[in-house]
Amino acid sequence: MNIDDILRQKDFKGLDDFLTREMKTYADDRTIRKMVVLFGSEDSARDWFYSKIVSLGNKRPYDLCREGSLSKVTDVLGRIEHGIYI
Repeated sequence: MNIDDILRQKDFKGLDDFLTREMKTYADDRTIRKMVVLFGSEDSARDWFYSKIVSLGNKRPYDLCREGSLSKVTDVLGRIEHGIYI
C-alpha cells in the first residue's frame, strides 16, 4: 500500500499517529518545528506535509523528503516564513 492509498482512508484507525510517525521519519526535527510554527499546529503541519505544493512542482513535501530532497522543502518553508509565495 502506498501513501496515496493510506491518505484516502479517512476512517483508518490511528491514521494521524501513522502519518505523524512517517513525517518524523523523513523530516528532521528542525524542519518539523518550523512547520509547526508556520502552520500553527502539528496537525496543520502534517496536513501541509502530505499536500501537493505548487512551488514544489506539485509534489508533496513527504515525497521530496523520502527522495532525499529535504533542502527543497526547507527552502519553501523559508520563503513562506518571509512572505515570499511562488
